[in-house]
Amino acid sequence: MAYEHAKMFTNITPAKAKKLQEELLSLDLTPEVITTIIDVLPNKYQLDLIAEKNKSITDENKEQIIELIEKNKK
Repeated sequence: MAYEHAKMFTNITPAKAKKLQEELLSLDLTPEVITTIIDVLPNKYQLDLIAEKNKSITDENKEQIIELIEKNKK
């Protein structure tokens, strides 16, 4: 039952999550921020909220992060 629930709400495959993680590492983000981004797969407004608490997300790389998320979603 838990597996079915997790499967319903998963927006990214494990392979794509790994690829996204590697791409986000190139942006000098902290591992904690990368984990949050992969867990949430935020839109632009959600990313702004995450960025408020995490200074490793700069205005310069926000657009790159959104592009990487869109490219790696299911």
